[in-house]
Amino acid sequence: MKTNVILFLMLTSAMISSCTSTGYYITNNGVKYVHYNDGGTLKKIETKIDANPKTFRPIPKWESIYGKDESSVFRGHIKIKNADPKTFTPLNKEFSKDTKRVFYGSKCEIKRADNKTFTPINSYMAKDKHRVYEYIFYGDYSCKSALNIIPSTDTDSFKLLNRFYSKDKNEVFFNNTPILNADPFTFQISKGYGKDRFGKDSKYVYYEGKIIPKADVNSFLVLNSTFSKDKNHVYVRSLRKVQILKNADSATFTFGIGTCTLCAKDKNYCYDPRGKAIDCKSKQ
Repeated sequence: MKTNVILFLMLTSAMISSCTSTGYYITNNGVKYVHYNDGGTLKKIETKIDANPKTFRPIPKWESIYGKDESSVFRGHIKIKNADPKTFTPLNKEFSKDTKRVFYGSKCEIKRADNKTFTPINSYMAKDKHRVYEYIFYGDYSCKSALNIIPSTDTDSFKLLNRFYSKDKNEVFFNNTPILNADPFTFQISKGYGKDRFGKDSKYVYYEGKIIPKADVNSFLVLNSTFSKDKNHVYVRSLRKVQILKNADSATFTFGIGTCTLCAKDKNYCYDPRGKAIDCKSKQ
């Protein structure tokens, strides 16, 4: 009994330090997983798991997420089906593996994944020597539809550029769909909130993976999530498209002051957030 009390204190010391910590609670009578529901009001939940309290141990460095006994592996309160406790290794909070299989979350085995070369990119993307994977949440936790295979032909060189764009040495992808004729060697993204849907290579400027017609690559500048310009034109984003803002003067186009603080202007007009021209000279 003394041993079990000491073990309980050791395993739950982290939980004592914070009222919202999660972890495993081990007694002579069984094993519980303690977690919290933060959907509106904070509520402590203790879920008993089907584990042997005599052999169950949280996995070192992952004590609040993963645990195992002599026959099973658990992620939180859910048993990971077919996981081998002797060779099981957590890779991050979502991906894990043993010597035969690779897993995502608590319920999904990633079929055909190469466990020797399988490497997480972040909490929802990973790759092995054959393919790149992305977890897509559809609401039903269906393992069949949860993992999207990204059509990279060279996973060694594959890298994530931002939340929308990625590339390998052969192709550039937007939302994991190849961008036809985009050059991965010169492709670069626009940085900043609201600007990350734009990208360009040595020949074209792209918005959401589609070429912006007539855009000049060398002078193209993303001003914010709505307006952009180059040496020839001003562009406005509307309904997921980027179009030339007719009659706008690129050379003098900038963000206004006074009544136009929250809009844009050139030498002739102010423009509202939708790109509609407003005669505001008299109000400056």
